[in-house]
Amino acid sequence: MRISVWNQALTSLSLVIGMTGVAFAQEKNSPTHTKDDLATVKAAVESGKAVLLDVRSPKEWEAGHVKGATFLPWLDLEKTNGAGFDKLKLDKSKIVYTYCHVGIRSLKAATMFAAKGYDARALKPGFAELAAAGFPTEKPADKPTHTKDDLATVKAAVDSGKAVLLDVRSQDEWDAGHVKGAVFSPITDLEKSAGESFLKLKLDKSKVIYTHCGAGGRALRAATMLKEKGYDVRALKPGFAELIDAGFPEDESKK
Repeated sequence: MRISVWNQALTSLSLVIGMTGVAFAQEKNSPTHTKDDLATVKAAVESGKAVLLDVRSPKEWEAGHVKGATFLPWLDLEKTNGAGFDKLKLDKSKIVYTYCHVGIRSLKAATMFAAKGYDARALKPGFAELAAAGFPTEKPADKPTHTKDDLATVKAAVDSGKAVLLDVRSQDEWDAGHVKGAVFSPITDLEKSAGESFLKLKLDKSKVIYTHCGAGGRALRAATMLKEKGYDVRALKPGFAELIDAGFPEDESKK
């Protein structure tokens, strides 16, 4: 009986020791925040040897982020098990530095990316510390709203050659009638090509570009996209019908 109890005690002790050893090994192999200082990180990013990955929330990103950083929210990464990161197809020869606010999400992300074979290093300093260390920061371009320019002003600018009218409606709408001299680039093509179809038009950046559609919605979406490409784009809320009523000439050539 005593031998049996003694054997049970030894077995329990062995289990405890084994579990402790596993826990110790796991703790030892767990990733930690990088010891690279911010000056080293900045130099690596600027030289192209490293990539900076912002894993904060969209709200935090929009409030300000490091210029040139790649944005990939941790919540999205967690939900998709890193699928969003895989789509970036980052160069595995480069270091991937992750950052957030206080280092928690950056560590989780770095752990995930390291498992995928990347040299991922989590930064404990957050965005505020990076900005204080001299990393350039920026905010997304302010979203444009419908222009306050009235149609008389718009018409005068177009007639004088100081502005271009961009029709972003559908092909069917365009074929049914459009302003004479307007440039046609459907919003569907713009969005599918991320604005590349617009760049092929090679419009003069010194001119104002007024976008219009049927009721202002698509015009605003187009202006938002094209503004980011460096153009002075102004979305018109009045649609095609209002432009004709205001005296813009309709192209009768295809009627």
